[in-house]
Formats: sequence, structure tokens, C-alpha cells
Amino acid sequence: MGSFVSSVVRDVTKQREMEAEIHAARDLAERANKANSAFLAAASHDLRQPVQALSLLNGALRRTVKEPKALAMIESQDHSLTAMTNLLNSLLDISRLDAGSVTPDLERFEIKRLVDRLSAEFGRQASQEGLQFHVDATNVCIESDPNLLAEIIQNFVSNAIRYTVNGSVTFRASVDGDRCRIDVIDTGIGIEGDQLVAIFNEFHQCKSPGASKEGFGLGLAIVKRMADLLGHPLSVESTPGKGSCFSVWVPMASGASEEVGLDGELPLEEEDDADGFLILIEDDVSVAKAWELLLEAEGFIVATAASAAEAATLIEHISTEPDLIISDFHLLDGSTGVEAVGRIREHFDATIPAFIVSGDTSKVVKEARLIDNCTLLSKPVDTERLLTAARAAVEKGVVPKD
Repeated sequence: MGSFVSSVVRDVTKQREMEAEIHAARDLAERANKANSAFLAAASHDLRQPVQALSLLNGALRRTVKEPKALAMIESQDHSLTAMTNLLNSLLDISRLDAGSVTPDLERFEIKRLVDRLSAEFGRQASQEGLQFHVDATNVCIESDPNLLAEIIQNFVSNAIRYTVNGSVTFRASVDGDRCRIDVIDTGIGIEGDQLVAIFNEFHQCKSPGASKEGFGLGLAIVKRMADLLGHPLSVESTPGKGSCFSVWVPMASGASEEVGLDGELPLEEEDDADGFLILIEDDVSVAKAWELLLEAEGFIVATAASAAEAATLIEHISTEPDLIISDFHLLDGSTGVEAVGRIREHFDATIPAFIVSGDTSKVVKEARLIDNCTLLSKPVDTERLLTAARAAVEKGVVPKD
């Protein structure tokens, strides 16, 4: 009996073509994502530069102009700058979130860190609107990305102040099982029940009587994306005409609880005349000049450089150790503020307080957070917050954590 051979022949050409197309599409998507991330980082820096200069110049004008009508104009400019900054930040934030270029940087920290960071800023803002700002917080150790969480709370508090005509805004943090519940409560206009879901959609604006027409309705859409990214649940309760409560739940890390001594209305700090020697490193001429005008109007003596190399040359000709270093992150010749701060500190053999400023949203700037006695500030910098922190750093030799 003869042998039989059975064989199956398949044409795998189409399968290989499909696999090649899939690989090509994946490579194209990855390249597009990288290009988009690079564009957003560059656009973020370049778009913020002129806003940064305007903000610094306005801060300098406020300290030199005394005529009431001129001061009113400066306040009006400030209002426009704030609106432009908020819109720019919102557009960049939502683009980065949709592009998937935001990665949470989780760490363990005490809620007091957020309380200290946000209280002074919003206490002053609430006071200007004739509102009381209360803090009622239990200091527990939580686990989150401090910057993304701060942005969520900032949106809550900004909205609370915007939509409250009389009364108060309260920042509250309490233990809720194995989580910390953070509430922002206002006595404002409230939200109708049929709008409570829609408020987290893009471009939705509250239609309640007395609602502000400012903004483009992106703030809460950004909050929702960030909360989803962090895995932090959100909720909102509201009664029209009586107020609202926006909440976020954050996982607690192990650590003892203790009361933060910030209950009641927040006292505002009195401003003293500044005095100190600063080294400023900034490669944009217009921004550097704006920095100089602001800092000198505050009473600081300022020496400037445009790169890490120039800073190294500068310190060879001065004998006085600076009280503070302020540097942009990206400098001429590819150098960074981290390098510039390092060279100055090495020369004087001292951990001099430093602020590194950046409008870049990429991960590369995170190395600035690893430096001792250094704070990373985002452009455009809030001039009042910056000057308060600068005075404290010069006086104490230590910069705030945030």
C-alpha cells in the first residue's frame, strides 16, 4: 500500500500585510503623541512668556504708582491678566490631558501642605471680594499628586469665590473611613438640580440667576479629568440660593492625625519693606527687565545673568553671598536653572534659597523639585505670592515647599 502525504497551504500574505499596517499605525500614533507632547511643552513655555512679563510689570507698577486713577487702571489690567492666564492654563491643561501627556506623580504628604499653600492666596482673594475664608482641617497624611490635587481644589475655591456674593467660603478636610474628604463649601447662588451632572462637561456654564459670565466653562471639565486620572471620586451638593459643596475623596496614607491650627477667618500678613541681594537668571530680555523692575520696586538689590555660564562669571566679580536665587529653568546654550543654582551654591559653599521658574509642562523640569531648599514655580507667577515667598526666604534662609 502506498504512502499518502497530506498538506495544507495557506496564503499568509494578507495577514502579514495587516500586521504591518497595524505596526505602522501604532508607530505613527506614537510619533504623533510624542510630537504633540513636545509641541504642548514648547507652546506652554512660549505662550506664558509674554503673560509672565506683563504680570511682573503690573506688579512693579502697583508698587511705584500712587495716583488713584492710575491704580484703578492697574487693577483693571490685573483683572484682564488673570482672565487671560486662567484661559491659557485651561486650554493647555485640557490639551495635555486629552493627549495623555499628564502622568500622576504620587507621593505621601500631609494635608497641611495644601492648606498652607492655598490659604494665603485664597484668603486674600476672598477678602478682596468682601467674603470670609475659613479653614477647618484635620491634618492627616494622604497619598496623591500634590500639584494635580491642588489644581482640583483651586478650581473649587475659585468657583466658590466667583459665585458667592455675600457670606463665606470654607475649606474643610476630614477623615472619612480610609479616605480624607476635602470639601469646599460656599454660601453662594447654588446650582439647579438638573445642571449638577452637566457642570463637569466642557463649555458648560451655570445658568442660575446671578451666575458669572466669566470664563469658558473648562474648569470643572479639567477637574473631572484630573480626578479620574488620580482615581479620586468627586461629588457636588447644592441648594439654589443657599450655596454649594464640592468634594473630593483622597486615599489616606499611614500617619498620625492632628488638628491644623487654621480654624476661623484667615488673618492676612502685613507686608514689610524687603531688603536683600538676589541673583536673577533669565535669558528673555523683556522678562528679565520686568523681573528687575518688580524686585527693585520691592526693595531688593538684583544682579542678572542669562545662562549658567554667565551666572558663573558674575559670581567671580561679587563678594557678597546672595540671599536668594531666582532662575528660569530653560536658559541660553541649553543650560538649565538647576545647573545655574548648583554653580552659585558651589561657589559660595552654601545651600542658598532658590526659586526655579518654568512654563514648561514636560517631565524634564521635575528635576528642579529634587533640589534642597528650592521651590519650582509655574509661569505666569503670581507676583504677590512670589514676593511674599521671597521676603520669607531672605529672612529665614529657607524657601516654602510650594
